[in-house]
Amino acid sequence: MSEKKRFGMSDDEVAALPLHYRDDLFANRVALVSGAGQGIGKAIAFHYARLGAALVVCGRNAERLEAAADALRSRFGAEVRSEMEKVTWPTQEDLKASTTVVMMFLALFAAIVGVMDVVLQNVVLWMFKLT
Repeated sequence: MSEKKRFGMSDDEVAALPLHYRDDLFANRVALVSGAGQGIGKAIAFHYARLGAALVVCGRNAERLEAAADALRSRFGAEVRSEMEKVTWPTQEDLKASTTVVMMFLALFAAIVGVMDVVLQNVVLWMFKLT
């Protein structure tokens, strides 16, 4: 096993899971996965890499994010770009305006990287009650 297992599956176990789609399903496609440094976001990034996608991964912890990006490159030969930005907990007003923020980010991303085929926003918002 390549890393310490805390809970859930290790990277090796996730990489060995059977695919239910053809290996090249996302060839020549770009997927943006947030929260890709650990947990579900990382597992989803592994899955897209196994399906041939080029990846843009982002997260809150630079060390975990870069380790995940390195694992994606070395295990699957994936083209990976990792982006680390300071993340703060949003206010209720921020959450209400999140559609605008997401649309601005997607427009900026498209201008810099090009066409994006898949966006997976892996975010936990359970602690906020929107009114």
